[in-house]
Amino acid sequence: GLDEALYNVIAMAREQEIPFVFALGRKALGRCVNKLVPVSVVGIFNYFGAESLFNKLVELTEEARKAYKDMVAAMEQEQAEEALKNVKKVPHHMGHSRNPSAASAISFCSVISEPISEVNEKEYGKL
Repeated sequence: GLDEALYNVIAMAREQEIPFVFALGRKALGRCVNKLVPVSVVGIFNYFGAESLFNKLVELTEEARKAYKDMVAAMEQEQAEEALKNVKKVPHHMGHSRNPSAASAISFCSVISEPISEVNEKEYGKL
């Protein structure tokens, strides 16, 4: 629905090399264009007379996108390193496999996969 329509608009803008910026919330965007209602999209068809502002907007947008990509890459790297540290901390005697994740699956799978009714029957059988 809406997501697909948005992706189509973005794809067309990229194909035609039309810059686009996601900024502000709907209410704030409405206030920026002097409307009393929330506004979802603002299109600028002619920026004649404001070329320097437009170029600055495009430049800042490119910088922000690059900074965002760098931040995401750094976070992914940090998470990967943290996951690697956690894997090394798991004792080898925890399961039947050398692979800690497989050992965890073996250890917990039988308990989790048992239906509650079977667990209750076992408990009642002991009474």
